[in-house]
Amino acid sequence: MMKWTNASVTDFTSIVLPTISVCEDRARAMQSSDAALDNVRLDPDKIVSAIMSDSARLTSKELRALPYCIFESEFQHHNLSFARKILERLGEKPNFWRRLFRAWIFHYCPETDLGDFVSEQLKKHRQHLVPSQSQLIDLLGVCDGALSKKDLFEHLIEKNEAAVAYEIGLRDGIGTTKLAVAALNTLAYYVAERDNSDDQMERFIKLVSEGGKKVSKSLEVAVMIGVIRGGDKLALDSEMSKECREIIENNFPDPSIYKSKWPAVPNSFGGEKTRDACMQIARRWRVFQSINLFFQVIDETITEPGVQHQFPRRKAFWLDYFNRNVVSEAWILLGKKASEHMANLKKQGDAEIMNLTYGKLKGANRDQSVLLLKVGALTVMERSHDGACRVWKSTNSYAPKLHKVSYRNEELMSECEDRIIHDKTGRWTAKLHTIIRNKGGVRRRV
Repeated sequence: MMKWTNASVTDFTSIVLPTISVCEDRARAMQSSDAALDNVRLDPDKIVSAIMSDSARLTSKELRALPYCIFESEFQHHNLSFARKILERLGEKPNFWRRLFRAWIFHYCPETDLGDFVSEQLKKHRQHLVPSQSQLIDLLGVCDGALSKKDLFEHLIEKNEAAVAYEIGLRDGIGTTKLAVAALNTLAYYVAERDNSDDQMERFIKLVSEGGKKVSKSLEVAVMIGVIRGGDKLALDSEMSKECREIIENNFPDPSIYKSKWPAVPNSFGGEKTRDACMQIARRWRVFQSINLFFQVIDETITEPGVQHQFPRRKAFWLDYFNRNVVSEAWILLGKKASEHMANLKKQGDAEIMNLTYGKLKGANRDQSVLLLKVGALTVMERSHDGACRVWKSTNSYAPKLHKVSYRNEELMSECEDRIIHDKTGRWTAKLHTIIRNKGGVRRRV
């Protein structure tokens, strides 16, 4: 059985009339019996014949279904003539325009000739709409060629108007109409462009997710654009940044491994360029977490006395390069003891590591761990304990490949360009800086 979190906007090509606004309280608020429509199986040939030639009578349920038929693929080959005929036949009935407005919200397609025709007709006959429908035309421009991103931000984020969200078809983080999906994609693009407060980001996350946790298929693009690009402007150590990372990691796979599983972005919102930018930010977030987690795990699993860790200095060294945006990838390899410790951390529900992937280190001491990094044009290996730092040009065939499930210790000990011991005096930092500058193409700070 499909989960609600995987639900998406449905294309009713089988011509089963969709049920819109089925809640009894909503029906009472509209004071209209047509607010709750029964599922009706329709005969497209009969309806087309009846409308185009007036050769047959339609039942009351078929007449009520006509606003939705205008948009269904089974009828679209008749182009605008079918829609015009329906409006000629039913245009004098106020309830028709209310149903047509709900059908418009459900099938929202302003970029088509049909959408342009229907939206113009709705504006001309808005006196027949209920107040909440007429209000959407003014507040959000739902019958204009494009939605207003500033108005969406004002009413859905700044004013946090739940009634507006409900009217366009948002239900607990699920977009039940094409208008809802288009609205949140537009809103997300605006959120991505601006600097947002924590409260504004929190409200956006609540709009596009179920309880701030689950993301429906229909809203994945909105989450990608708004949460990732909007969250990228926040300090990585802030609580809101952690919340943004959590929702992405809970709903999207590691982009370094599963790039093809990330959803496509419509061209109107930047297409492949926007998609790549989102995945690049998500990869950067995982690099940050991997560096921090590596030093956390080895600090918590190496307990024997006399080991010269130098962990704080080594962590600060690599985070400095991360903050300069020159560490493009990171991959942790954990020995048996560290893997067991990681499993315990995940059981505790730590949001920072719940979905963080890593590899296993085999053939080494059980408490050893390895951190592989791509820094500029180099592949770098940091090892726990007093292990030396090894450096390869990334083009070197001996350089370890990142993101493998498991590694034998001997393959990590292959011939490398440079091997730097972490001496107690800290001279290793200057040596590594020089190597990264001269061989990795990373310039010194100015």
